[in-house]
Amino acid sequence: MCGRFTLRTPASVWAEQFGLFDLPDWPLVEPRYNLAPTQNVAAMRIRADSDRRELAQMRNRLEGMLSSNERVLAEFSSALAPDERERIEETLLRSREIASSESRDELNEALFDMQGVSKVLTRVILQRAAAGSGEAAAPGS
Repeated sequence: MCGRFTLRTPASVWAEQFGLFDLPDWPLVEPRYNLAPTQNVAAMRIRADSDRRELAQMRNRLEGMLSSNERVLAEFSSALAPDERERIEETLLRSREIASSESRDELNEALFDMQGVSKVLTRVILQRAAAGSGEAAAPGS
């Protein structure tokens, strides 16, 4: 819910499957099971100077939280009160615009906003799970 994810594939499998050479000796390429939006992660990309793939260190920040919250909102939006759904949609849109910003203050503010969105969406998921039947609880309750 808060943009966390896992990296379960060992670097050796990446190397074999994608033909990667010169694997870095970082802890980032080993399996990890609780990656937060502020942590560096290993990501595969195509090198700018050739067609070769490489592993690079990238930061899982706002983009991960946005993607996660957008998917959850799409699935559970009917369980939200209309004003709450509208506020979340506006926050997601504003944060999507900020995601490419270089302003640390704007990024920090957007991350803070995404944490609030994540809390609301987590509450909705838990309410639905508590209902047991897969039907949403009353919106905004």
